[in-house]
Amino acid sequence: MLANKYNPKFDKTKEAKYDKISAFRKYAEVAQASYCLKLKTNMGSVENDEDFINALSDKGYSQHFSEEQAKRFANEYQVMAHYKAPKENEGFKEVVSNITNFINDDGFSATLFLDKNTKDYILAFRGTEGSFGGINKINNAIRDFYTDFLLATNEIPNQYFTLVDFFEHTISNIISNNKLIIVGHSLGGHLAQVFCINYPNVIKELYTYTNLRNVA
Repeated sequence: MLANKYNPKFDKTKEAKYDKISAFRKYAEVAQASYCLKLKTNMGSVENDEDFINALSDKGYSQHFSEEQAKRFANEYQVMAHYKAPKENEGFKEVVSNITNFINDDGFSATLFLDKNTKDYILAFRGTEGSFGGINKINNAIRDFYTDFLLATNEIPNQYFTLVDFFEHTISNIISNNKLIIVGHSLGGHLAQVFCINYPNVIKELYTYTNLRNVA
């Protein structure tokens, strides 16, 4: 019957869709890992890196991995470079200060991962870490509002200048002539897109996400 006739083109289309879904899931996990508060360069350089596993499964940050997920991720990826903004200080005075002093604490954080299986370099931009509540959560909200305002008015947020410096002085020296897979979540998604526009020659793929859940 015609309805049961084999259609290789249809199978290839399904396979392509499955591959794309798998890729989005894979890089969502990388985006999730970029929120880890204890990431350090060279984590994952050895098999079953306990420091990397413990950092990923640390319940001190909102996107923490399950222990099983952390072990698998630590054996599949290596942290090649990591940048995080200076640690925020708590207190109402700091909140008021942050309203006018975003240059000193722009909240930028990015991590360059190496996929040890495919040898791909993945640059992940995270949004602000909102798991701490209280004053720091207010700080994050103020910073995000300010950055969104700049983006809406075609102004360049401070995070982008930090990003350019990180790329030019650190990442470019590591990747050499290799291209990057870019991953960004929330505010990091905005930065990821701006980065791709300004550095099109180093881009292999781009994945952005608006809302992360644990993908284990």
